[in-house]
Amino acid sequence: MECRDRHAAMIVGGGPAGLATALGLIRAGCSVIVVERGRYDEVRIGEHLPPQGIRLLLDGGFSGLDEKAHLRSTGVNAWWGSTEASYMDYLFHPVGHGVNLSRPDFDSTLADQCREAGVRLLTGARLISSTLKRTRWHTKVQWGDCVREYFPRVIVDATGRSAAFARSQGSSIEASESQVALIACRASNPPLNDTNARVLIESAEHGWWYFAPLCAGRCVCMFMTDADLLQAGPRAALATWEERLRRTDHVRWCKQAYPAMTRLVVRAARSQRLDRIAGPGWIAVGDAAIAFDPLSSQGIAKGLAHGRQAAEAVLACFDGDEMALQRLGEQFGAEFADYEETRRGYYAIERRWPDALFWRRRQVPRCG
Repeated sequence: MECRDRHAAMIVGGGPAGLATALGLIRAGCSVIVVERGRYDEVRIGEHLPPQGIRLLLDGGFSGLDEKAHLRSTGVNAWWGSTEASYMDYLFHPVGHGVNLSRPDFDSTLADQCREAGVRLLTGARLISSTLKRTRWHTKVQWGDCVREYFPRVIVDATGRSAAFARSQGSSIEASESQVALIACRASNPPLNDTNARVLIESAEHGWWYFAPLCAGRCVCMFMTDADLLQAGPRAALATWEERLRRTDHVRWCKQAYPAMTRLVVRAARSQRLDRIAGPGWIAVGDAAIAFDPLSSQGIAKGLAHGRQAAEAVLACFDGDEMALQRLGEQFGAEFADYEETRRGYYAIERRWPDALFWRRRQVPRCG
């Protein structure tokens, strides 16, 4: 079965960056379709939304967060470069708190708000072909047993770190390291009622740890290290996670309140960018364009900001500004350069394990 339809913009990927783009465009009167491979029931990584991220969410037109589904956070405790903790408190920010998100519930809620605004969102769908013909793309989307044709003027790649559409247009991913995250989701029984919900960060000899309590007596506990420092296979990953956790001074005590392991997954957590972020009739946003180290806690906030900026650039393109997408792509590239400089500064703080390969790699000055 084939269907033919015309949409001003197609967004490939229905995470925060893609949905923020969609909402900005639909509210400006554009026709928008979002093609999302998942159904908002799979594991999605990224929990912490700092106060500035909440402000971006509200300024982007989304409604406030359901406090029954997500957990307020008062800040971050970090043991980094010292045995003494440093504290980041959100009390004096205008928003006053951050949020530890339950995902994919967060994404699903954003998707529902987009649908209510008029966005056509296809879940369980994938873009199977795309060809630019003069001023429009000729695309085919597999949705269940149906192949549908759409003819958008612009395509936005919001496929996350895979940058699937951008790579189909000849872009390449440039990665500065090979960091991965071993992510354990755990639960307490009976469920804890954590009213503090502070995020913990603790550096260790072979990487660093991240712990965040979530609502309904759940938590996420992640170990970041380099891929080549791990043995292959799920059993080896779990053994490494457990062995490294026992050596921590602080995170291991938090984990004890959540004895039930629900799953352990391994995900890429490296810094990366596209060598070409925009091209004729398309642009990448969020992690598809530039992906940050989880240490920044800026992944979701960045995606929301990119979505808003991308919507403005697409509108400018529709109004005849042929360079709007290219300029925004260059802006994203400059953002990544600034981020890398900041990231190197943070990793340079930790000097307690000078012979550990993980830290040596991050303290070698970059040439060029």
